[in-house]
Amino acid sequence: MLPTWWGVIEVVDDENGPSLFERKASGDNPSVDLELLVRLLWRREVENVLRAYGEEPDVKRGRIAMWKQLLSCAPGHGIQSAVRDAIARREDTWVGGSGLQRVALNCSAVPEPT
Repeated sequence: MLPTWWGVIEVVDDENGPSLFERKASGDNPSVDLELLVRLLWRREVENVLRAYGEEPDVKRGRIAMWKQLLSCAPGHGIQSAVRDAIARREDTWVGGSGLQRVALNCSAVPEPT
């Protein structure tokens, strides 16, 4: 069984390529662990988020200290948004020697085609 806040998106592949259809809208996760969430930020990303909150990152102390600094100065919803935005802006990344490929999808929230 899926958590109640999870959304469901169906991928349908036809002659026009893959399309996404929202089957169930998502909600907010009521138990986000912000400490784990900030660890998804790369060093430059956490520096940028701290500056956006008017904080000067202490780059000499390292990434862990900056994560703690971010947790102490930013609201929870701001951290969630910052992490989501940072990940979405990342360039293609190399994993295990092969590049991840971005796939263009025709995204829509329309009813299933008949």
